[in-house]
Amino acid sequence: MFRFIESFISELTHVMSINSRRIIVGILALATLSTTITMESINIYFIAAFLFVSISLYLPEIYRFLMNKVN
Repeated sequence: MFRFIESFISELTHVMSINSRRIIVGILALATLSTTITMESINIYFIAAFLFVSISLYLPEIYRFLMNKVN
């Protein structure tokens, strides 16, 4: 089970570079900010979606960091 997760996360890391992740997160942040300003209220759903996607994109680095700390 853990080997499958590790290989999946490793493949995900090879597919997307760190710069492409930063660009995607930056675009999502601008979209969330502009939507919030346009609606003139804080929409928790947009912010939650932004956080979820951001964490998902950086999951390989988070996993690698945690595995290095455990070992």
